[in-house]
Amino acid sequence: MKKLFLTLIGTLALPITFISIAKADIYDDLQRVFLADDQILYDETMSTLEPQVDPLQTTYNDSELSYNSINDDYNLLINEQTQIETELTAIEVAIDSLIQEQDLLENNYNDLNLNLLTKETELEGYLQIFSVLSPEDPEYAELQNRINLAESDIADLSTSIDETQLLIDANLQNLETTSLSQIEIENALNILTGDIEISSANLSSALELFELAGSELNTLLDQINQTEALYNSELTAVTNQLLELNEEQLDALNRSLKNVYDKEDRVLLISSNDLSLIIENDYNKKQINDLTKAYEIEEKFISKGYDLLLKAEEKNNDKFLELAQKAFDNADKQKSKFLEKIEKEEIKKEKKTSDKAKKAEKKTSDKAKKAEKKTSDKAKKAEKKATKEAKKKDK
Repeated sequence: MKKLFLTLIGTLALPITFISIAKADIYDDLQRVFLADDQILYDETMSTLEPQVDPLQTTYNDSELSYNSINDDYNLLINEQTQIETELTAIEVAIDSLIQEQDLLENNYNDLNLNLLTKETELEGYLQIFSVLSPEDPEYAELQNRINLAESDIADLSTSIDETQLLIDANLQNLETTSLSQIEIENALNILTGDIEISSANLSSALELFELAGSELNTLLDQINQTEALYNSELTAVTNQLLELNEEQLDALNRSLKNVYDKEDRVLLISSNDLSLIIENDYNKKQINDLTKAYEIEEKFISKGYDLLLKAEEKNNDKFLELAQKAFDNADKQKSKFLEKIEKEEIKKEKKTSDKAKKAEKKTSDKAKKAEKKTSDKAKKAEKKATKEAKKKDK
């Protein structure tokens, strides 16, 4: 432990003077007494907190992996949704194009049928006239040519109508096939949307678990850091303050606590705050002795109280609970008595200091009066002498 103390005073960058091994042992023993309760609290707290780190870290890591896996699946679904929506948009554009094409084909088909009807009417008129003519008539040859031309046009129109009908049928088939594809893609998109909603809910749950695991882990790590910081703060304070004690205070504290050094079961609730009181109020030997006695008597009754609590539990007897409470009450009462002695000694010290100051003030005042009288006497003698010399001159 003295090695730890010497290491600490170096680490704390304090003004370093040579510390003998014997003095280092004293610092070490005192440090151990002042930090005993802090060490127990630190060890108990850390023994509770540290075993929780690995399980919580594992939970955190697992929840992170789960979240990342679900998030990857979710992103795949979103990408698939984007792809399907792109395909659906392309099909909708294709259907609009096929509908426009269908309108054009049907208009063309109707125009061809109208032209065919006109040609057929025209041919019928030619045939009626042609039926009353003979080859010798002048109009016979011309009318025959018109009939032949009309029949040729009718044949061409009929062919065009048949071809247009085939195009219409093919376009309708293509439109039907494309519409079925649209329905299939829309159904697939609806199913995918449902999968995305489920995946989104799973992702939210995974994120909640991930954040909860992270929060629990961070809370635990904060508690560990706070525990270490609290202990290190007290360790630093005690180390610094022990070095601030003068030789008389260090010796008094060492002598007062010697009966505690080798008894590990005796844990005094003394702290750096008490060292601050010793330094700030310049405690003397008696005050330091009363201070340590206050904590020793407190520890004695507290220890007795806990023993009685154990007996109460072992024997299932509430009488021991009452005795334990009395022991705890006595711990406070007896401790207060010694603390009151410190206050009384402080009043004596203040009075002694005040009396000393008054004596010094009186001494200074008396000295000043003597000096003033001496000066006055000298002045009177000088005045008397001057008067005598003046009378002599007058004679």
